[in-house]
Amino acid sequence: MRKSSKYNVMILMGLRLLISIIFIYHGWQKIIEPESARAFFGSVGFPEVIGPIMGWVEVGVGAFLFVGFWNSWANILAAAIMLVAIATVQAPAAYHSSVFLTAPLERDLLILLGALVLICQGPGILAWEQREV
Repeated sequence: MRKSSKYNVMILMGLRLLISIIFIYHGWQKIIEPESARAFFGSVGFPEVIGPIMGWVEVGVGAFLFVGFWNSWANILAAAIMLVAIATVQAPAAYHSSVFLTAPLERDLLILLGALVLICQGPGILAWEQREV
């Protein structure tokens, strides 16, 4: 196994910050446009009320990831959100398209993988919660 280096913790920090920005951005869209969020969640079979609530959850997860607080729990929740999004939205949409690996499915798979890496390896540098890598 390769030894940890100063670059590894910087890459983990970059991954953590990127995922946090994605969650904050998409969560914020659900908060400021609650009607659209309700309509979308209703269209994929969830209760409409879940839309804006998920916005707040995503912003919270993103905020925790951004500061590196409760890294494992925030990433577990991020991974769960991504699994549900993949199973209920992205995989069915990809199945019905002419190309199986659509860009949204690829994006969500990469976010899921990133969250799993952060669970296993820690948040990197400049995080509230520090862990040896």
